[in-house]
Parts: sequence; structure tokens; C-alpha cells
Amino acid sequence: MLGTDQITTSISTALVPEIWSSQVNNFFRANLKAASFFEDWSSELAGGGDTVYVPNLTEMSASAKVANTQVVLSAPDEGVITLVVNVHSHVAFLIEDAFASKVKASYMLQEKYAKNAGFTVASKLEDALIALFNGFSQTVGTSAIGLNDSNIRQAIAYLDVANVPQENRAFFLHPNVIWTQVQGIDRFSLLVNTNGADPVLKGQIGMLYGIPVIGTSRLGVTLGSRNGALAHSSALAFATGNMTPGQEGSIRLQTDYRLEYLGTLVVADIMYGVIENRDTSGVLIKTLS
Repeated sequence: MLGTDQITTSISTALVPEIWSSQVNNFFRANLKAASFFEDWSSELAGGGDTVYVPNLTEMSASAKVANTQVVLSAPDEGVITLVVNVHSHVAFLIEDAFASKVKASYMLQEKYAKNAGFTVASKLEDALIALFNGFSQTVGTSAIGLNDSNIRQAIAYLDVANVPQENRAFFLHPNVIWTQVQGIDRFSLLVNTNGADPVLKGQIGMLYGIPVIGTSRLGVTLGSRNGALAHSSALAFATGNMTPGQEGSIRLQTDYRLEYLGTLVVADIMYGVIENRDTSGVLIKTLS
């Protein structure tokens, strides 16, 4: 017998290091897709300003020409869409030198925090656009059942009846709706092959009746219904403020060393406005949550 004097971790704990990894687990981000799909009017404010006015032109009426009479004049009463950039969101943090000097260098903490802050302010614009789905007057589905084939076809019919162009349409659906409802429809199969879709639709996962499907977990629940939409890119519009004149990009990232705190202040911010541009170009899809 060897007895009880073996060298074990319970005896020699001073010799066993506890290692901090050279990596950190950052939080997972939901891809931001609405802002890359809908109309961006930011260029209208490149020279300054906070309001964009876009006139709406309506179709005039044709009249029969009667001999020996003057032509019938059309005088359409045109409306206007008003987009105001009036939301200013930011994320700020300050890392003191005393803390920064002790943090493991491989973590690149300030860089990672800055990227996280930029994502968070960008998501405010994304969520503001998605929230406008609830304003579409055309609606299919209910909170009582999952998305079915007839609701998909009815949503497409709404846009066709309104003469919305076939191009630049997309379904916005929650992953749970895609994988537990749409993929469960016996007579319909979601085409995983996107056939080289336009990169503006980055994030699409397939097609429904030839229309790209964009999956996003940022779609919420309203009054018990999981929200989704079928929309043309002109249905919604947004604009971001000219935060950094002469530079493109909606997110501004700034750093400043603050002597009074002996640390570095980092601020990411965005100014934006959103608007429903064409109501008949969008359909709210309600499904079981």
C-alpha cells in the first residue's frame, strides 16, 4: 500500500494556477437588416437641416374629348410626406487609467466596448423602423394561429392590387415563425437557395413565392401577436443627421481623454428620424407568438 502521502491538488493548491483566458465572450448581436432595406433619405440632409419634405404625386383622370369643347383640366391635390430627424441616442463609457493598466491586453477592451456601443445605437434606428410595421393599415393573420399559405398569398395580393413593383419586396419574419410555422406548411417549401440575391438584402434566408425572406429576431410581440411584414423598400423611409460633416456614416464614434477622471471617455451616438412613406406598400403580418 502507498499510504496517504500522495501529492494531490488538495494538498498542493499553491502550485496550480488559475488561468484567465486571452479571449472574452462578447454578446451575440442580431443582424440589423431593416435600415439596409428601406429608403435612406440621409443624403437630403448632407448640407444641414432636420426635416425632409417629399411631395406625393397622384394619378390624374383621363376624360373623353368632346368636339367643339375645351379639354377637361385636372388639378390634383397633392400631399406631402414630412420626415423629421428628432431622435438622438447615445452610449457612453469611461475607462479609468488605473483599471485599463490592469486589464489583460489581449482583451482589447476599449475597442470591443466601442464596437458594442456602435451596434447598440444603430439598433435604435433598426427597432424604430420595425415598430412602424404596426402602422400598416393592411393586415393578415391573427395571434391565434401560425403563419399559413393563405395569409402569405393574401399579403402578396394586397401589394399587387396596389400596383406595388414586384422588385424590392421582402418578407420580414421572426426566426420562430420561419422555422416552426412556415417550414411546417406541407404544400409549401422555403427555398434555401437565394440564387445570388442583391447584397442589399443581406440576411435573407430564402424565398416565398419568389420574394426574399429576411429573418430577424428583433421583431416583437404586440397584443399577443408576433409581428412580421411584407413590404416594398419604399414603404418606410429614414434619415440620419449629419453628425460629422464631410464624413459618411450614420454612427459617430468619439473618444476624449478626461484629465479630471484620468481616463478615456468614449461616446457613440446617432440622430435619426423614421416615417411610413407608402402605406399601401406594406402589410402587417400577425402570427402566433
